[in-house]
Amino acid sequence: PNCPFPSTPFTNDFARDELGVTRHTLRQLEKAGVVRRVTSTVYVAGDVEDTITLRAQAMALVVRPHQVVCDRTAAWLWGIELYTYAELDDPVIETCALRGSDPCKRAGVDGHTRDLRPEDFVTFEGVRVTTPLRTALDLACLLTRMDALAALDAFRQKHGLTLSELTVGSRRFAKRRGVRQLRELVPLSDPRAESVRESW
Repeated sequence: PNCPFPSTPFTNDFARDELGVTRHTLRQLEKAGVVRRVTSTVYVAGDVEDTITLRAQAMALVVRPHQVVCDRTAAWLWGIELYTYAELDDPVIETCALRGSDPCKRAGVDGHTRDLRPEDFVTFEGVRVTTPLRTALDLACLLTRMDALAALDAFRQKHGLTLSELTVGSRRFAKRRGVRQLRELVPLSDPRAESVRESW
């Protein structure tokens, strides 16, 4: 196309309606490196740097106001990679709806309902996302044991979470599935780990 792509994320629909670029052409441009895919329906110009802000801007295009980005997608927004290499080609967006709202059923979104307190999430670049503390606690319950420990280590290393914060936070999850694993792994977590393999 003759018109340049924006420096911020854009959707398939924007490319078609505003730039006159079909989905087929967009895929060809992706293969050529002119654009790259951030999620299944969101793209960005290929030369734009991958930053936390850019990732959040992409999420804001597909996540509705009553939904909160959570779990591995939240970790991804906070700069912690927990998707497999293959999943990064088309990452599923993990969200939870606030209690009383319907979970998202949109293609490419894995929607749940979860009890969240106001302090459990923040708004960043127009999208709600669970805080580093809440994300770490959730993932320690949900992931396999080894991956859960790696997630705890990464959040402690990158976001300065303390053993005390994790211990106090875990007390809220008295009846939640995976809480036993969470409580076993918190004392084993170590912010000095610099990679998943080192955590393992």
